[in-house]
Amino acid sequence: MVKISASPGATAHGGLRRFCFALDLKDDPASIERYECWHRPGGPPEAVVRSLLAADIRELEIWRCGPRLFMMLEAGPGYDPAVKAARDAQDPQILAWERLMWEFQKPLPWAAAGEKWVAAERIYALSDQPSAHAASSTESDDEDEVPQR
Repeated sequence: MVKISASPGATAHGGLRRFCFALDLKDDPASIERYECWHRPGGPPEAVVRSLLAADIRELEIWRCGPRLFMMLEAGPGYDPAVKAARDAQDPQILAWERLMWEFQKPLPWAAAGEKWVAAERIYALSDQPSAHAASSTESDDEDEVPQR
């Protein structure tokens, strides 16, 4: 069974909940290339796509920076990670996919035992900034200054 950490940093976006997770790949160019091939359109088995859609996951993207992966997940109100994990644990095709993916992946150094994708905590949102809501015609004479903290 794949363990994905709880995501206290989930945020609402357009009626969906957004989650971000991180995971590392083994730092080997050939392995990374194979991993990316498995994630091209048509690469993941249909069972994987069905599992995501059945869990009310509306969009899922994986981004890579060097060997680090970031998974952005947007889910509807029916998404329950525990229910998805339990269902996936009973699906031999999903289990085979996860075993294959572990050939390329490795846990983050701070991941708990058995934890795969680790939830990231959102620390900034433009939409939360008071000045993002101010009229665009309001300009400061000090716009080039960086505030000191």
